[in-house]
Amino acid sequence: MRRPARVFVHLAAGVSGVCFVIAVGIWIASYGSRYTLIVGSLRSNRTFSVSRGEASVDSVTLHGELARTMSSDDESRWKKDLPDDPGFDPETVAGFRFHRINAEDVTGFSLSFPIPVVAALFALLPLADVLMIRRRRRRGRRLAAGLCVRCGYDLRASRDRCPECGTVPTAQPATPGGAGG
Repeated sequence: MRRPARVFVHLAAGVSGVCFVIAVGIWIASYGSRYTLIVGSLRSNRTFSVSRGEASVDSVTLHGELARTMSSDDESRWKKDLPDDPGFDPETVAGFRFHRINAEDVTGFSLSFPIPVVAALFALLPLADVLMIRRRRRRGRRLAAGLCVRCGYDLRASRDRCPECGTVPTAQPATPGGAGG
């Protein structure tokens, strides 16, 4: 991988790692309290909340006569309450739930998902980055020691092809006491 791409992958993995730590912190904190962020007005608002290991995103818009009686001033509110009782929801599949609201004066949706899934998704890129770094370092150590970079077989007796896996070395390894390549 070229250097600018490698730097970008390391940077993205770092950001994803920070997001992973934040997601785990929110997951742990959600068992002690219910945290809710409400953005918008009484007529139309977006809500993000976490409670008992579950995150929920809701959007509700009022129409018609009901909307005319409500204030349209936009504001953001942050609330902290006691956590919800989980209860049983037949619409939940593997912790995920999507519900569309389509009534006469109210439209919107509600999406719920487990926070551990979000944390696991954020952990994928840092894990892949660590594995990529480990593989690159192992390849460099094997090349410097005169071993096959693919399988680790000693190539001192056969320089042009690995007898174990058939890999053709791209660079000649350094020979002890002699000129390396």
